[in-house]
Amino acid sequence: MIDFSSTGGGEGVNPNSTYQVGGLGEFDSQNIDLVPGDPTVKPPVGQVAIDTATHISSEYAFKVMNQTDSPKAIEVTYNANEEPFPDGTRLFLVAYYPEGDDNSEQEEGLAVGAVADSNAKSASIIFDDQQYSTPIGSGKQFYVTILVDVGGADTSTDLGGTLTVRAGSHDDFTNADAET
Repeated sequence: MIDFSSTGGGEGVNPNSTYQVGGLGEFDSQNIDLVPGDPTVKPPVGQVAIDTATHISSEYAFKVMNQTDSPKAIEVTYNANEEPFPDGTRLFLVAYYPEGDDNSEQEEGLAVGAVADSNAKSASIIFDDQQYSTPIGSGKQFYVTILVDVGGADTSTDLGGTLTVRAGSHDDFTNADAET
């Protein structure tokens, strides 16, 4: 468990700090400032990241593997415990799928906070048959790095939430191709 709370005897987060679990080294250097989504959030992941040299496939927060015998659509979402997320605080989950055909199919990200506004693409990691994406192949995996830009949040602020990974039918997935 990755815990950014003040419960359980901890001190919580340090205001105006950034935390990163995992690297971003395999990302296209031009693309890192376009993750997550279109329109690009400000500031983008590339301007918040601490480590853009370490390969995400060797240092990551977690990985998701398709253990079935066929390609699967997979979506990752994060719902914060406190809505709205604290002003000036951002959480990014950035995914890398080495089997994608090009950078747009390899690199995905989601953002939580005011930067995400109502853009469905920036609020989800989607590996599916939607634009700029592809399903995860049988036996293949993608890697996820977590970045937390605390901003001016107080040490007692709850930055926790629920991480949901869904696979299979994309009927209930976020439709990032739809107009928002």
